[in-house]
Amino acid sequence: MGKTLIGQSRLVGFFGAGLGSKSRIDRARKMLKVLFPAAYVVAGSDLDASAIASLDGETGLCCILGTGSNAGLYKGPKLLRKLPSGGYLVGDEGSGNYFGKILLNHLIYDSLPTHIQNEVQAELGSDPVKLIDELYSTESPAAYLGEIGSLMVQMKDDYWVEDQLRDGLSAFLIKQVKPLLKEEKHPLYVTGSLGVELRDIFGEVAEELGYKIERFIQRPVEELDCWAVKELEIKKAQQG
Repeated sequence: MGKTLIGQSRLVGFFGAGLGSKSRIDRARKMLKVLFPAAYVVAGSDLDASAIASLDGETGLCCILGTGSNAGLYKGPKLLRKLPSGGYLVGDEGSGNYFGKILLNHLIYDSLPTHIQNEVQAELGSDPVKLIDELYSTESPAAYLGEIGSLMVQMKDDYWVEDQLRDGLSAFLIKQVKPLLKEEKHPLYVTGSLGVELRDIFGEVAEELGYKIERFIQRPVEELDCWAVKELEIKKAQQG
């Protein structure tokens, strides 16, 4: 069955956060071409996938807000401008792991409002030292922090939590979006579970800073499916 699927595949796409450079994209494309020799192969970063799912050939700034965060200015699928990613250690503003660090920091230093502390301890336990040990021993610290940060999203209606979320989303726009747009007025397109979940707060923060969010894309995979069908039709027409 596997061989049959490989032989019948007409388009194969692979997009991932680890494909942030041309050399890695080329390497992935070559590997896929070996596995699927008869298929049209496309590879790119998760940000490239966001652009394909969002823009439909137009110019816009794609934002990903999930466990991590990223942004890039695109014209259709073509990347125009992008900053290096600082990752969870020195970047990822407005992401799940970013908010996880904030929550864990306040928990360690006993500076959470009492009602928030009670809710957090009910979910994570009352021993912050144990949480720190787990953070520094896990193979995926960004994902671990992202899980903690998801508590902030669950409590987004609380006034203290909302302030933290607004500050983090503002930091994302100021540090990652503003340098890309400069004086240009392109719309923003947002993918990623956290960005979609916080659409109301993020929309307000963006408007306050002078940015327009055109769309929140909840299921980019569905948009990619539509794109794949169009790409196959184009290739078929070119060959015919």
